[in-house]
Amino acid sequence: MAEAVFQDQIRKMDLIDFWEVESAALLSYHVGNDPEPRATATLQKAGITDYSHIARKVNVKLNKQLKAEIIKTDIKGRML
Repeated sequence: MAEAVFQDQIRKMDLIDFWEVESAALLSYHVGNDPEPRATATLQKAGITDYSHIARKVNVKLNKQLKAEIIKTDIKGRML
């Protein structure tokens, strides 16, 4: 759900070319599933109707890479 909201916000701020948004879970419980219906309904009430997602678990290697990327960029995606 956070992925959908963040994508919507960067699209509205015309920053879509500066960000790559992904979402992953810490636990395996929902891996392979579509978004939970209550989350989808909440997004639709907020006007976010084009979100699709298949749950996946965080990969340790990816997590380390993401931490490094977050540290190196500011909110507009510029290198620090």
